[in-house]
Amino acid sequence: MTARRGVCLLSLWLLSGALLCPAPPPDDAEALELVRRAGAAFSIEENYQKALDLLRQAGETAQSNAVKGRVLVETAHVRWMRLESPTVIRELLRQASMLIGPPGEEYKHLPEHFRKLWRQAFQGKVRTEAYKKRFFMDFHFEVLATGLASADANFADAYGRFNFMPEARLAIAFYKGWQLWAGYSSFSFQSVLPVIDVELEGFQRFITLGLAWEHDIGKRMAFNLGGGLEWVSFEERASMERVQDKCVGLRVRADLKWRVSSGFYLLASLGYGMARKEIEGRTFRPGGLRLGTGLGLRF
Repeated sequence: MTARRGVCLLSLWLLSGALLCPAPPPDDAEALELVRRAGAAFSIEENYQKALDLLRQAGETAQSNAVKGRVLVETAHVRWMRLESPTVIRELLRQASMLIGPPGEEYKHLPEHFRKLWRQAFQGKVRTEAYKKRFFMDFHFEVLATGLASADANFADAYGRFNFMPEARLAIAFYKGWQLWAGYSSFSFQSVLPVIDVELEGFQRFITLGLAWEHDIGKRMAFNLGGGLEWVSFEERASMERVQDKCVGLRVRADLKWRVSSGFYLLASLGYGMARKEIEGRTFRPGGLRLGTGLGLRF
């Protein structure tokens, strides 16, 4: 009986110890090691994409709020140095603020402007309720000087192979680099037919709507691939005759961007427009090869 009572008391003591003793702290060793490796990739190798990949892994393995918040801050810092979307960076800092609060002494090594953004996020000055996870809205406005090499041999013979025109674009980035974009461009032309001395003139206008995808290839460089439908209106006049019509074609483009700052960049663009219209036995091919350069604003 005494032995049985002793066993029961020992079992109760072990059970109470398991219930009353605090749980061991979460093991964040793996996450902290990934953060350390990300810091080396960022500061020594200057490989920002590798640093982001390591931080993503650290976020998946982090256990405590302190380390989760640190991972968010480090991710925001790398993206800030890559001059990425301010909206994305502020959202990351807002999430970090919910876990670890405003920047403390341990983060004094970060740039003051970055810590200012963090404090603003902590104070609730960043409105993010309209954004879902991984769903952010960025606006890009671009102006280009574009040269067009006409795809219509008859047009090139009459007006010359190359024509220059201004081009304006507006893009909305909405999900992981995907953009909805619209463009407008127009040019006028004139010439004189030899021998009969007849003046020729006219215009071509292009309105484009499509999708594009942008990807960073360095701290300041990015490429953008886009395509879409293009509505073309054109007119040609010669003496008493006039040809005027509209058609729908396709447009593809590839851009290379260089970020001067988070809100301003330069770009070069290569594209091609394909459209065709049959009028009274003649085939019109407005559009052609485009080569342009310009600047853009992101807000």
